[in-house]
Amino acid sequence: RNNIYRYKPILYVLMFHVERNIMILRINTEINDKVADDIIRQLDKRSGDKTILYIDSNGGEVDAALRIFTKLQEVGNVTTIADGSVFSAAIIVFLGGYSRKMNRGSSFMVHPAAFDSISNVTQADLEELQKEIEQYTVIIEDLYRYCGIKECLVKYLRGRYDFVIDECDAAYKNGLLTECYYNGDSSIIKQIKHGMPFLNKRVVQSFKYKSQSICNEKSGL
Repeated sequence: RNNIYRYKPILYVLMFHVERNIMILRINTEINDKVADDIIRQLDKRSGDKTILYIDSNGGEVDAALRIFTKLQEVGNVTTIADGSVFSAAIIVFLGGYSRKMNRGSSFMVHPAAFDSISNVTQADLEELQKEIEQYTVIIEDLYRYCGIKECLVKYLRGRYDFVIDECDAAYKNGLLTECYYNGDSSIIKQIKHGMPFLNKRVVQSFKYKSQSICNEKSGL
């Protein structure tokens, strides 16, 4: 039987499978400097041959995401797995994986760089913010291309609308995944299968419908 040590802080779940020599990390919150510090600290301490990072995040701070991306690239043998929402800055972290996979029921969202809501700013402030947004956009565009993302997806970094991909085949064709198959069910689908009475009934039905639609498409029904 495997010895599994569990460490469960607020920000992520860490498990280390001793016999398999695998470190498993999870990001399930907004990406910020605290999350980046914790993930980097754990990666610095890793002693396993392989690391798996599960991601379920609506995004967060670009600078923090870039720090995690850089560390993942430095470590090398890391598999990133989309396990729910991989939106905005979370995609930057996801792309840091040497191997990139997707669980069934997950989705990616690309959109233009933006700042949080601001008020009481001058025209000069707005112009400065626009320059910063342009700088971040160029950085992200270069990173996307470096990681093999197709231009048809890169263009949405300068588009007017958000772009969502929730199918494995489309994610692979656009360069997000390195393997064109589902790694397994996402955490939310697993929880639904085992029953989650505290979930809104409409949300559960929505995920069940989405899961069933994906299964039907895969089986050709």
